Amino acid sequence: MAKNKQDCNWPLPMFNFKVNLGGAWDVLLQELNSLDRIKHLIEFRFGNRPVFPAINIPGKGINYTVNLQTGLSK
Repeated sequence: MAKNKQDCNWPLPMFNFKVNLGGAWDVLLQELNSLDRIKHLIEFRFGNRPVFPAINIPGKGINYTVNLQTGLSK
């Protein structure tokens, strides 16, 4: 008799989405972390008198390390 079920002795890839890294680079990933970018606001006041209103201007931006994770299931 022929078996209808395959033996799964190898790890099977688990991919949830595809990321294009530009050009010919397509990566299949299970998890992608740290895509945040934060800009701090700086309160700026013309002069040192409280009569002048404070203005919020954008400060330095912070980038986080991007983590790409592929996965295998047993």
